[in-house]
Amino acid sequence: MSSAPTLMEDWRPARLVESSESPSKTARRAERSEEGEWSESLDVNFYADSSMTIPGYGESGAGCGEWQPRGFCDHCADLHMGPHRCHQRDCPDCWSSWSARRAEGITRRMQAARWGLDDGIERRAVHVVASPPGGSVSSLADVKRYRKRAIEKARESGVRGGVTVFHGFRTTEETDRLYRAKDLEVGKWEWIREHDRSWRSFVYWSPHYHIIGLAEEVEPPSSDWVVSRLSTLDPMKNLSRRDSYESVAKTAQYLLSHATYESSDDGKGVKAVTWYGDLHPSNFTPDPTDVDGRKTEPKLEAPSHGAYKVIQRISAEVTRSDGKEKRDGGGRPECEKEDCNGEIQEIWDAGRALADVNFCDRLTREAEKRLLTAFEWAVGERRPPPGLKRPRTEEDAEEALAAMLV
Repeated sequence: MSSAPTLMEDWRPARLVESSESPSKTARRAERSEEGEWSESLDVNFYADSSMTIPGYGESGAGCGEWQPRGFCDHCADLHMGPHRCHQRDCPDCWSSWSARRAEGITRRMQAARWGLDDGIERRAVHVVASPPGGSVSSLADVKRYRKRAIEKARESGVRGGVTVFHGFRTTEETDRLYRAKDLEVGKWEWIREHDRSWRSFVYWSPHYHIIGLAEEVEPPSSDWVVSRLSTLDPMKNLSRRDSYESVAKTAQYLLSHATYESSDDGKGVKAVTWYGDLHPSNFTPDPTDVDGRKTEPKLEAPSHGAYKVIQRISAEVTRSDGKEKRDGGGRPECEKEDCNGEIQEIWDAGRALADVNFCDRLTREAEKRLLTAFEWAVGERRPPPGLKRPRTEEDAEEALAAMLV
């Protein structure tokens, strides 16, 4: 993976530059700034700009995109090949699955916390944005320091606990005008990603911190920060009502789609999300099996085992964090082989199936050997011969497996 350039953090104060724009345009931009958006005419000496990125614009993880056995039929042992995925946020192919998995975790934690509270206003969840004063964030150290201040401002405003997602950039006025003129059905950031131009050409530095959290009311105190409630999420009236889960999940996935973070050589770097307050890990554990043995007393009560299973299931379904397509009636996909009524199982379960005498009695020796070889390949006990170690298509994977069977 290519490494990000080593950059000196600039500690000089940001400076305002005299604008030659017309009064009307300056007024319009001033209106944007009043809502927490920094003015585009504000020249900030942020030399670490190139080391800050958004998901999907880095390198893929090791082996990502390589095909190998992914599943097998539990009746006829027919194999199903598929590409390996790294699920890393920098990966151009996997950033969306990274986003889905993180959104599933946010949804699960938020819903578990809400369910443990009294029905009504105590369960209210909000989406808030906290914007620091113009020109105040001009280094990577500032980004981290001002995250703590954003949390302080959110708590002072009534958001007693939640998750923060940092956004370093906002779209320019010209970008907004071009997007509106297109009259597209896709969202603005999706349009930016599909464009031939670099995403950086559509944005300018205007850092702000989004928060999804618990708040009965949001009343920002007088401050040089701008704290705004963007929405109140759908109420959680009962455990299985999906709209409250979807409200959290959609908000989280949107925020994660252009979350800003410092890039790193290992593809991980600084966390994109931070929990605080009542929902911080030291104050709340959503999984009831993890409650025993805690060193600190939680502020919120974990749901029951049965309730948590429901929360887990629905949170995964609304985000599709497992990467599987939704199927009518649920359940596993059926084998596509003619006259077979089997279902496709994960390749990791092949070891158990091959130890089942009744299962093996249904197979030919050739099918049994083929499944065993595929299983050993999937778990890393065997590798294809030189020249076939990195299959990039289904045909390449079948050729590699055939070579291993010789």
